[in-house]
Amino acid sequence: MKTLIELVEAYLQGKPIGKILCPKCRKHGYLSVEPRGNHYYVYIKHKDFNKQYKCYLGAVAYDYVNRYNKLGLEDALTCERHINYAIESIRNIISVLKEKRDLRGFYYENINKQYIAQKLAELKQLVSELEQLLNQ
Repeated sequence: MKTLIELVEAYLQGKPIGKILCPKCRKHGYLSVEPRGNHYYVYIKHKDFNKQYKCYLGAVAYDYVNRYNKLGLEDALTCERHINYAIESIRNIISVLKEKRDLRGFYYENINKQYIAQKLAELKQLVSELEQLLNQ
């Protein structure tokens, strides 16, 4: 079974794609990649009786967002992107605590270390839960 990103790549190469299961609404539909300026957005087009609608799945790439946030945003079609965002966010926080600057070079004068410590405790619980799920 091909991943959604593989289907998008095949679609962009002009290869025929049949009906696929929409990961958003869990109904079958047809893949559509629509250009807007220099960017491409992915949809699944559905048709129920005489009604047509589409589910937005996300952009193929987020280069315009990355210019400002340095989070390494990836395409919306890979589930691994979430862990990568978390890692880059933590690297950014470490940079702010060490140098009072984030990875973009923006300076931070008032850093709420108590808030960061509270969120770190929450993050530790989530990491523990994630580890348990991975070991099942």
